[in-house]
Amino acid sequence: MGAAVFSFRASPTAPRKSWTATRIRMEQATKFLRADPPEKICDVAEKVGYVSVKHFSYVFKQQFQMTPGEYQEACRASPSRAGAPRDVP
Repeated sequence: MGAAVFSFRASPTAPRKSWTATRIRMEQATKFLRADPPEKICDVAEKVGYVSVKHFSYVFKQQFQMTPGEYQEACRASPSRAGAPRDVP
């Protein structure tokens, strides 16, 4: 069989779709993290579809420049701003 049979071409929209799904999951996570009473981070990670809390925390920090725990604390410290840290446009 030729090498062309096994070649893989990613769709030009694949990274965009992945980014959009991650953004939606992170937006949902922020809602759960702002909940009163506060939810455990491991429960939030599971609710938004992450098996690993460590990976969820990594992705969250990439998106919001703070850990989920720091975000939760910021929300509790400033309830009028509902956590203030916002996603990129």
